[in-house]
Amino acid sequence: MDGAAVVVLMPGSLHIGLLALQHLSQYQSVIAVANGMTTKEIEFLEKNTNIGVIRLATTLRHSTVIDILIAELEYPFWIVDHDCYVIDTNILYEERKNMLPSAAGVAIYGKQQHAGGVVVPETFLMLLNPRIIRGIFHKYSVGSARLKWRDLSGRARSALKKLGIDENNLPETHKDYFDTLRAVAFLAEADEQGFEMHHGYSLACQFYPEAIHIGNTSFPRWPPEGRYNALGAYFWRRCLEEPRFAAFVDQYNSLCPALPRSSREIRKYLLDAGVMREGDVPGFLDRLDDLIAKYSNEAAGFTHR
Repeated sequence: MDGAAVVVLMPGSLHIGLLALQHLSQYQSVIAVANGMTTKEIEFLEKNTNIGVIRLATTLRHSTVIDILIAELEYPFWIVDHDCYVIDTNILYEERKNMLPSAAGVAIYGKQQHAGGVVVPETFLMLLNPRIIRGIFHKYSVGSARLKWRDLSGRARSALKKLGIDENNLPETHKDYFDTLRAVAFLAEADEQGFEMHHGYSLACQFYPEAIHIGNTSFPRWPPEGRYNALGAYFWRRCLEEPRFAAFVDQYNSLCPALPRSSREIRKYLLDAGVMREGDVPGFLDRLDDLIAKYSNEAAGFTHR
């Protein structure tokens, strides 16, 4: 369906991803991709939702899943991170309605990192136009995967140089490669088919009117390496404390053996370590809790209109 929202779920992430699906419960069309999830996880997902589930027998790279979707789907679709929560689904309708047919897509999140003014589209919440992107794939011999400059064809390098991008002047100064979908986005920009970015939301784990992306929630490490690691660990643990996920606690704990067994302990760390920049840290964490509490007293399943 045109404008469908696709959420890719990973093993060990059911408690995170189901919440993302529930925040999309009022949207017209939602698809879950069970990317190598266990039989137990898939059975829980199918029992507690009525959405379409695409099963992948093994866990594929996120970029590979995107490439498959681009190859198979004919209409523009949203790719939604399993830890990105759409607070107001009207943004999905509006951006799809207003997207130019010639655009590669829409990125709700983006950051300006390049001295030449190139804006880097983030993949947290992104509308992809498969027809245009397939053309970029074919023309420049690229895909969605991470690429280094040496991996690009001569034709792709020439196009990127028009944007001021070259081997010594990459868009993201802290990376020596083009991250997932980045090369496609910049090549589309060079062809005047770039991603539309009207919002410019840039920071992970910051509340915006329409969405919040948590980040760092896949198998969180402990002790954390920074603010986003700590917030991701807090949210991962707090979601797992919901009673409906009791059957997964032991399995998931084994994936993150060093993580504290209580969100209260992680919350205390966040408050004591001073890694939070928000003016009202307890209030910010309470808002994260509210994302979970919104559905904690309801059945896990939902029905689309």
